[in-house]
Amino acid sequence: MIGDFLLESDRINTERFRLFNGLEEKRDEFLNTEDRDAAGFWLKHANPHYLKSFTVYMDDAECSLASSGENLRYAETVHILRKSDIDDRILNQLTALDIELESSRITFKGINHLIKKWIDQNVPLGSRFVYYNDNMENFSLDKLILNNHLPVESSNNKAIFLLASNKVLHVWVDNSSVYVECMKRK
Repeated sequence: MIGDFLLESDRINTERFRLFNGLEEKRDEFLNTEDRDAAGFWLKHANPHYLKSFTVYMDDAECSLASSGENLRYAETVHILRKSDIDDRILNQLTALDIELESSRITFKGINHLIKKWIDQNVPLGSRFVYYNDNMENFSLDKLILNNHLPVESSNNKAIFLLASNKVLHVWVDNSSVYVECMKRK
């Protein structure tokens, strides 16, 4: 039984799936794999209260994280830069304010919910969400901002929402990504 092996002082280099404790590297064989389920395996056993940053970047194979994605809910930073099975349910559970995802099972409804949540929560400056996808036809700006507060400015691919007198939430879409960021108001 492995148990919760990720402690507060531990960090995992997800590129090679090796566990580090301080400066000493622990070479655990179950982490030294490029199996598509390996990241999900250790995420399932991580203590979510100590998991502040989660980054996966590897090959084009789909990463299976959906069954353990709820352990990401306390992370401040979530970057999954490979195909994954992350879906709207997991996206809506995240409290991270720095999220970057590659092709996954997220829909415009999930991103719409995230935008609404961030507007309602008045997120801090620097909060950002980026979603990369080869097929952006289902991610029109109109669908992404539907049922949200009225933007103070809107164009074909960009909308700006006023959060406070000194900050705005920018939402824009291009051919390969959706980008949402909280910035200082000019």
